[in-house]
Amino acid sequence: MNRVREGLIPTVLGTAVTATGYAMKQNRRTNNMLSDTIVGLGLAHIVLVPLTWSSTAISIEAIEQCN
Repeated sequence: MNRVREGLIPTVLGTAVTATGYAMKQNRRTNNMLSDTIVGLGLAHIVLVPLTWSSTAISIEAIEQCN
């Protein structure tokens, strides 16, 4: 249950950041580079944070197997 919560928080946060960047992109008065950067940060948060946790879990399992 704890792992689900740990994965859900960055996913929800990344989704909110991505939605904010997309909303900024729809507004013609904002800088496109800024809105693209915010969208990219949100997507990276969704994709990369769970990947780092899974690689950490794999590393911990490998260390435990060596002992």
